[in-house]
Amino acid sequence: MASYTVVDGELIIRIPAPHPQVLPFYPNYDPDNKSALVVEDYSKPDNCVGHTQRSFVNYWGIRSFLETGILGLELGCGGVHDAFCLATDHIATGEAPVYGGHYDNVQLVVDATDLSRFGSNTFGCVINNHLVEHLPCQKVWKGMTQEEKYNMACSGTELIRIFDEHWLRVIKTGGFLALIVPDERPARKVNSSTLYYDQSHNHFFFPETFKSNILDKLSTPVEIVKFDTLKNGFSFDVVLRKK
Repeated sequence: MASYTVVDGELIIRIPAPHPQVLPFYPNYDPDNKSALVVEDYSKPDNCVGHTQRSFVNYWGIRSFLETGILGLELGCGGVHDAFCLATDHIATGEAPVYGGHYDNVQLVVDATDLSRFGSNTFGCVINNHLVEHLPCQKVWKGMTQEEKYNMACSGTELIRIFDEHWLRVIKTGGFLALIVPDERPARKVNSSTLYYDQSHNHFFFPETFKSNILDKLSTPVEIVKFDTLKNGFSFDVVLRKK
C-alpha cells in the first residue's frame, strides 16, 4: 500500500515497486537524501536519476516517431543512441569522465547551435539531456572562472534564437522538443551552483526563469506539454509541441 508524507510543502507518494528485479540496479539511491555523486556517472548501474532522465528523452523520441512517422534528432548524445533518433554530438569521439568516460558511437557530428544543414520540418522531434547549460553565453569568454560566470549570471536569452531558428525550425508541426535541464534549486540549498559541477557549463537555470526568459519569448508557436514534472532533486523537464 502506498504511503504519503509532506516534505517542504510537497506531497511525496511512496509506492512499493511491483517489479523487485528493478531494485538491485539502484542499491545506493536514497530518494530522501539525493546526492549529485549518485547521478553524475552514467556508467554506474545505480545511477537512478541519470538513467530515468535518459528514459524520459527516449520516450519522447519513440512517441514522436509513433505520432509523426519521422525520425528525431538527438543533440549532445554523448555516444548514447535513443530509439528512432539520429545520435549527434559536437565531436565524434571524446572523453567525458564526469558523464561516464569515453564515448565513440556518435552517428553525425553536429553543432547544436547551428542546424542550418537541415531543412525545416525535417524531424519528428529534437531531444537533448543536460545540453543547454553547455551552450555559449555572449557574456562568457574563454578563461572565465566558474565563480565569474556565477556572478555574471547569464540570463540565457541568446538561447531563444537557437530554439526558434534551429531546434524548433527543424521539427515537423506536431512534433516535440524534449529537454532535461539541470535544476539550480537543489544546488543553491547547499550553497552551491550547477555551474560548479562542470567547467564547460555556461548557464544555470531555475525553472521559473527558464520559462520567463526563454520559453515565454519564443516566436515559434508551441504548446507546453510538460514542465518541471520530474521532481528528482537534480533536473527539470521541458517538453514543447510545435503548433
